Amino acid sequence: MITSVRPFGRVGVTGIYAGHTNHFSIGALMETDVRLIGNGQAPVHRYWKELMNLIQKGEINPLNMVSHRLRLERIKKVYDVFDRRERVQKIFLQT
Repeated sequence: MITSVRPFGRVGVTGIYAGHTNHFSIGALMETDVRLIGNGQAPVHRYWKELMNLIQKGEINPLNMVSHRLRLERIKKVYDVFDRRERVQKIFLQT
């Protein structure tokens, strides 16, 4: 993410994480002045039941956040989208 975001851009890392990560590109972070924002463990258990209830009722559709939907065989297209700096919200890769 750090090497693909524009200079002065923002990157947020949310989710389940490993304690130690190798090959972190600190140089790319420093050279492009990328800001790390909104980082941390995703509070999934706090919202899980409520969100599942809303999905089951049809009040929200989590697929609305998908901006690109491709088969896994077209993974190169995903990288092309990033290279062209197209707007991407979520990419769904179908296996």
